[in-house]
Amino acid sequence: MSGRPDLRESARDEERRRRDEARLVALQQQIDELRGIVRELTARQTRGDELFKTYEMALGQVRTGVEQQRHEMAQTLQARQLDDQRLRQYLADLEERICNTTTGAITSIQAVYVPADDFTDPSASHTFSHLTASIVLSRKRASEGFYPAVDLLQSGSKMLMPNIAGERHYRIAQEVRRNLTIYEELKDIIAMLGINELSREDQRTVFRARRLERFFTQPFFTTEQFIGKPGRMVSREQALEGCERILNDEFAEFPESALYMIGTIDEAKKDEA
Repeated sequence: MSGRPDLRESARDEERRRRDEARLVALQQQIDELRGIVRELTARQTRGDELFKTYEMALGQVRTGVEQQRHEMAQTLQARQLDDQRLRQYLADLEERICNTTTGAITSIQAVYVPADDFTDPSASHTFSHLTASIVLSRKRASEGFYPAVDLLQSGSKMLMPNIAGERHYRIAQEVRRNLTIYEELKDIIAMLGINELSREDQRTVFRARRLERFFTQPFFTTEQFIGKPGRMVSREQALEGCERILNDEFAEFPESALYMIGTIDEAKKDEA
């Protein structure tokens, strides 16, 4: 009878031993998994450190390139400013020699090339600042068939003052410029929405401006063989009269083509196609 409790106790001990071994195996597996995770994290950190160093080197190279480019741009800007100052001084020395004295006078007519039609270019802006008057030729005007291809808004004269040109001349010129300026500002709206969307006053301004543009064309004697029209000579008084009559809407019923490539305003014909 005493041997059975020993057997049961041995069986329980064996069961506990098996459970302990199973726990040890599970713990060893968890430890191995944790070691694997640690090794992976260490590897990732190493790769991250290497990647960070690579990015840091690349960023350093970029910073060096930017600084070098900034330095080169500063040197270029400084050189351009120096060239600009020299150009301004050279032009001033030249233009100031062209002046009136008590014993004579010099009238200079200069042809100025404007690179890429950029009037902010130093060579153009410095030159124009010394000129009393300027006649600006326009590629756009030429492409539209307006000859002489003069840009009416870019051109101008410092002598266009009432005490020099006269009150009537000054008033008509200012009114012509006002109409042309408004028309230029409205061109985008006309292209998108049409002229009928403008107010009645703006429509009248546009009609006057378009007739003025065509009246300012003129056939030259030197181009008779090319355009098939005889040249015309128009005096200043005749030009002022024509502009004044157009501004007064005397030709509102005339087609625009009636004012194209004519001489005096009296040559305009109402039935011109």
